[in-house]
Amino acid sequence: MNNIRLFYTQLKTHWGYIVRYPGSSASQPSFIVPPPPTIVGSLAYAIARYFRIKSRKVLEKRKPIGFGGGVVITPLMKDVLESTITASMGIELRGGGKIYGVTHSMEPSRLVSIMYKGGKERSRATKEIPSMDSIKFYSEAVPRIITTLGAGYTIAPGIVFNLIWVFKIDLLADKLGIDEEVLDNELSKALNGIIRIGAKESLVSINPSKNIYVKNPKITGGGAEFKSIFYQSTRCVDLIKGSSHMVKLYGLDYRPMDYYLPAYMGSNNFIIPLIDEFLIPRFRLKNNCLAFSPGDEYKYLVVSGYVE
Repeated sequence: MNNIRLFYTQLKTHWGYIVRYPGSSASQPSFIVPPPPTIVGSLAYAIARYFRIKSRKVLEKRKPIGFGGGVVITPLMKDVLESTITASMGIELRGGGKIYGVTHSMEPSRLVSIMYKGGKERSRATKEIPSMDSIKFYSEAVPRIITTLGAGYTIAPGIVFNLIWVFKIDLLADKLGIDEEVLDNELSKALNGIIRIGAKESLVSINPSKNIYVKNPKITGGGAEFKSIFYQSTRCVDLIKGSSHMVKLYGLDYRPMDYYLPAYMGSNNFIIPLIDEFLIPRFRLKNNCLAFSPGDEYKYLVVSGYVE
């Protein structure tokens, strides 16, 4: 499989991030960790900026594009998703420093904005009576009552995330219309342009000294056991031992899925990072999946991916 590539790096958050649930309004909870499609979106943005991807792939105004169980809003995102085998994140031991954690917060007070409306907006928002028979109440009144600001956000100050992406270079080059050799040689530079994860205000800093770009990563098949700091889909692995907690995220196909999240303590609402290598969970790979890593010297940088 000499067309498989693996990219790894570390990202540091500043205040945290907002990663909204797909298919909902802007006022909604935030995922406790960025799911695979969000990771791919951050990578795609960096690629588009570096290679100056022609505007129709990024800016074209068109109807959302169906993809898996959801939609994407740009052809570029669809192209990168279709080239992706797997993507994951994991919090660095002790959070990358002191034992800081990650927590989800909600501000119900930010949900209702009707008291700040005036004139026609207030009238349009209040004239419809709530009723199962009143379509206008839900299509016109509610969007004006509910603010467009996200009510949920994930607080993660100064947390260091490990990010990993496995993809097919030939497929990506073909879809982007870039010469494969050029893309292969320049992509690691392009990915230094990762600046956010999730919403626009969710800024991150990349640590280029941690970058790893592997042209032929180590690949192992079903039945193999490995330890990893990355969250893993229950579709691909069974947990053998170690400290891991179940969270629900959206997979690359925009369908909800359960993931094992390595953490000292954790849930969909908070994470306390692992504090010792001894606690890193061990997984057993299922037969329908493969495991990818930069090499034997990177013993905990292993991620699983479903292969059709």
